[in-house]
Amino acid sequence: MNKLQHRLFTACLAVFSCGISSMSQALIIDFEDLPAGSCIDLGTSATSGGFTFSSGPGNNLFACDALANGGNTTRALIDANGPALITMDLGGSSFGVAGFDAGSRSSDFTGGIGQTFQSSIALLVTGFLTAGGTVSQQFDFNGTDFESWSLSAAFGSLTSITFTGIGNQTFTDPEFLIDNIVTSDVGAPIPVPPTVALLGLGLLGLRLSRKA
Repeated sequence: MNKLQHRLFTACLAVFSCGISSMSQALIIDFEDLPAGSCIDLGTSATSGGFTFSSGPGNNLFACDALANGGNTTRALIDANGPALITMDLGGSSFGVAGFDAGSRSSDFTGGIGQTFQSSIALLVTGFLTAGGTVSQQFDFNGTDFESWSLSAAFGSLTSITFTGIGNQTFTDPEFLIDNIVTSDVGAPIPVPPTVALLGLGLLGLRLSRKA
C-alpha cells in the first residue's frame, strides 16, 4: 500500500467511524438499578440508566417491585402522595423517547384494591424539544391494565419529558406507574449527512492524488 492508498484508507476509516458514532443509541430504562423492595421511597429524585427522574411538587418517587399495579410484575416507578408528575432529563443532553409501559395505580402495595390512593384515568406526556417548543400526546388507560404505549416521531429530540397523571372529578390526585421507557439518540451529536461526508472524502482524495 503506497502513501496515497494509506491516506485514503485512513480517511475512509475516519468517515466510517464518524457515521457509526452518530447512529442512534437505544436504551431501555427498566428501573432494575433502583433499590429493591415492595415500594422503596426514593425521595424527590432518582437516577436510573443515566437519566434523572424528578417528582411533582410535594410528592416522592417510589420504586415498586410489584403489586402497586396488578398487571406489572417487575420494578417500576411511581410518583405518589399527590397529583403524579414525573420529569425525566439527561442533564442538558438531548435524547428521544419512543415508548414506555404504564398503567394506573391499582392496589395499595398489598395486592388488593386500596383505599388510600387515587387512580389515573389517562397519562399526558409532554416533550420539551431541543429546537424549542413542546410536543404532547395523551394516552387513555384501559381501567387498571398495565400496557405498552408508543410515542410519535415528534418525541425524537428532547431536553426533557414529563409524564402527568390525569384523574377525574373524584380522583384529583391521580397516581400511575411507569416502566421500560424506550429511549433513542441518547446524548447523540448532530449527525453529518452521508452526502456531505462522501463529498468531503472525494475532495480529500482529489487533493491527495494531486500531491502524489
